[in-house]
Amino acid sequence: MRERRPFDYAVPDLLAVEIRDGRLRVKVNLGTVSTWISLNSSGIVNDGEWHVVDIVANRLRYEVTLDHCSNVKSDHFVPFGQPGRVSTLEYKALTSSCKIIATAAGSNEQLNVDEPLQLGGVALVDGDLYAGSLTRESFIGCIRNLLINGELFDLGDQGVLHAENSNVGCNLTPPVCEWVEPGPQEAPQSYCVRGECVVSMSGNKKCVCETGWHGPRCDKESMWKSFEPSSFVQYAFYDSNVLSPLHSNIRVLFIPKQTDAGDLVKLRGSTFQQNMRMGLNNKHIDYSYTFGLDSTTFGLTSPVNLPLSFNTSYLLDVERHGLYSRLTVDGLTIEPYSTYRIGAPDEPFYMNFDKQGFILGAGSVPPSSQNDFVGCIKELYVNDLFLSPGDSGDDVRVLTKENVYNVCTTFPTCQMSNVQCPPPLICVDFWKGPFCTCPAHMSPLLADDGTVYGCGSMAQYLHVGVTRSAIAAILICFVSLLGA
Repeated sequence: MRERRPFDYAVPDLLAVEIRDGRLRVKVNLGTVSTWISLNSSGIVNDGEWHVVDIVANRLRYEVTLDHCSNVKSDHFVPFGQPGRVSTLEYKALTSSCKIIATAAGSNEQLNVDEPLQLGGVALVDGDLYAGSLTRESFIGCIRNLLINGELFDLGDQGVLHAENSNVGCNLTPPVCEWVEPGPQEAPQSYCVRGECVVSMSGNKKCVCETGWHGPRCDKESMWKSFEPSSFVQYAFYDSNVLSPLHSNIRVLFIPKQTDAGDLVKLRGSTFQQNMRMGLNNKHIDYSYTFGLDSTTFGLTSPVNLPLSFNTSYLLDVERHGLYSRLTVDGLTIEPYSTYRIGAPDEPFYMNFDKQGFILGAGSVPPSSQNDFVGCIKELYVNDLFLSPGDSGDDVRVLTKENVYNVCTTFPTCQMSNVQCPPPLICVDFWKGPFCTCPAHMSPLLADDGTVYGCGSMAQYLHVGVTRSAIAAILICFVSLLGA
């Protein structure tokens, strides 16, 4: 990518992500001098496992993070307000293998480009404008889930992409996603019944479930639970490292019922100076983070300009990564990132959560009439860990709950709504409500707007889900075999 300037003088504005000697590095050029951003030698990515890289640009400040810094655990940090809090230098040392912050050279704060986005290699555009500056060897591996400013790119759209030596799918990984149930011989089915099967080159597989389904194979349907006035569920995590100090991703599927306000999720910190909440305020979604730095408390409250309707289901996904957050509703990015500065840009910035301080359906225990949620909740994910509303699990137990019931009378179903679908379409209870679609043995025919207007002949297809990944201006999820 580069910018054309007057007098035929080309200054290579670009942002490049490379693997060199097995390590990730990023090059930024805003029209003057190039800045290289590299993680330390322990941040190896050519190991055949899936990795995710986040790049957040805020003017001249570039923050590069690998794998959400999941290797940094909560017990590495002392809670805010207590003696022994890590210094800036200690924080950098703890995160040097997964996070680096750098300032791009020059005074131009904008990346100006007019060339196509390139993945997996560098094609020549009007001659070689990148001589000696970028890795010339093409990437050998697989790439999935590319997001730029919250927009997910369809890497399988052959009408948009020009590709050489690249194919849809990841044929470098072992074929371990096919599954045949015991009994009469049948055609192989996906190991992940209602989700996407993601495999590393070592053969490790993981199911990324569709909304409304959970379990190791995505074969268990999540059930709606009703939250009445003064209802709540308080959880306790067995492992405090589930609640990462640097990264959190909370996803909840809910239906508001005749209530303008209420807390959906509240996470208490280990001190009163820290907490996170997601909820409703005047029929709008809002979320807030409160951080304590020494004796001072800083926070962010962000009401979302998206009015909600009663008795309608919504999938709310909020992901925080250090100073940045991304909020999506029903899979659409509402706020790509929200930034706010607390002290110096590289100030040690983390949250210590109380592993017994996770509350669903209220902002406190016992709840007050001002902060309890009234409606239905179907599923809750905390950093990819599924929590059934009101039920204990392998990684979490319910400490206490009140007024939570195994029924939801407000969710519209095919039977309740008496939906009539023209044959051969059938009605299916989708997480967003009744939906006319094709039987499992037939392929849907889609109109230009994405609606189903008919069914075709039998066809093989794969359930493809969208993984909720990092929050950032740019995100790439990849698995690498070799690094130049």
